[in-house]
Amino acid sequence: MVFTEWVKAVEKVRPHWHFFIVWPDEQSGFKWDDDGFFQRPNVTRISQRISPRKRSNAVTFFGPWYDAFFRAYAVDIVWANLVEIAAQIKFSGETVDDVKSMPIVVAAHNYVIHKTLPYRVEDTQPHLIMLQLMGAAVSDANVFNSDHCQWMFFDNASRFLSTAAIEDIQAKSYKINYGPLGDEFARLPRGQNDIPIIAYNHRLQKLQELPKDPSGIVRATPVGGSVQALAYDQLQGRYH
Repeated sequence: MVFTEWVKAVEKVRPHWHFFIVWPDEQSGFKWDDDGFFQRPNVTRISQRISPRKRSNAVTFFGPWYDAFFRAYAVDIVWANLVEIAAQIKFSGETVDDVKSMPIVVAAHNYVIHKTLPYRVEDTQPHLIMLQLMGAAVSDANVFNSDHCQWMFFDNASRFLSTAAIEDIQAKSYKINYGPLGDEFARLPRGQNDIPIIAYNHRLQKLQELPKDPSGIVRATPVGGSVQALAYDQLQGRYH
């Protein structure tokens, strides 16, 4: 849904652009609903073996696959949702010393590994922090989806990078609030709930341990309060 609305928005200003979308192959284990996105004439799906486990993808870069990809397609711009491998993507392909032959890379910081997260980041994911910083430093532009996400990144940067390096990243950083949805996804009127309701469909294959009631509703209790997450089929009619 986000991809569809994003491509539709770009089409308004760049109608001649073509999009190559790297997508999990059938053996990757992802589940998704075909909403017609890959039937769009300016979208081509490129299959790749991708793990449902985030930390696996964040530290995995198979150079030969990207070498073949850049040889097969004349890619001008890469929108990198996985910032941890943005540096490798920027300098993959044939070994050259001419920067004009390298793609422009936009690092999309959809999440930031930070010490305020409710798990032991300092002990288990310090390498991801460093990879995110490196990806931001070498990318041509950085996009953050919220003020807080941007704050977490630059708080990390203040611990590991020089002032000059931080200023370089800040000069090429932008904020784009997520939620590029069409008018048909207007917010439904509702009363205030005692327990917040969250529609969550991110890596559900990896969340089988969450308790469910007979209706299929996933119920989780994070630090600080209760959260009720509606099952996908309860929202499908409105938000498919």
